[in-house]
Amino acid sequence: MIVVALMQNPSKASAVGSDRTMDKWCGYMRRWYPDHAIGEPEMDAEPREPESVYRYRLTRTWRALGVHQLTLRVGNIFAFRAMYPRDLWAAARVGNDIIGPENDVAIRRMVASANIVIAAWGCHANAQARALEVRAMLATPLHVLRLSKHGRPEHPLYLPGDIVPVPWMVAT
Repeated sequence: MIVVALMQNPSKASAVGSDRTMDKWCGYMRRWYPDHAIGEPEMDAEPREPESVYRYRLTRTWRALGVHQLTLRVGNIFAFRAMYPRDLWAAARVGNDIIGPENDVAIRRMVASANIVIAAWGCHANAQARALEVRAMLATPLHVLRLSKHGRPEHPLYLPGDIVPVPWMVAT
């Protein structure tokens, strides 16, 4: 089982460490797939260098005897690493490529092998044009944990731990 979560931008989690958002995703995996998410997951990232300006993918993989493997892959609509959204927008204002030169390819690659894709990039108004681009390039149904009052997929960090993904029904 491969779960892909598409978020806004990478923060400090890496192949060797976690952050509150990754911890939240791992908690969801344990609740949604209790027979698969046993023990601590193996961690990986692309690129592997923790100091890299861009991060295209974070992976957590659980392996348990007698059951299928469970993999969580977290990608971002912006690959530029920033601890806070204001830092992401500041980087864009001074000319940094916050999307990342390999990000669209990385997103397509992740989504192609996924059993479920969950949009969770949050509600920041500055991200909405990019969110529409990403949705348009993906030929797969998206799920959300919850939509904001403006119809945008909410970030998991501020959602209940017992929430489950639902299909994203887009108003036409």
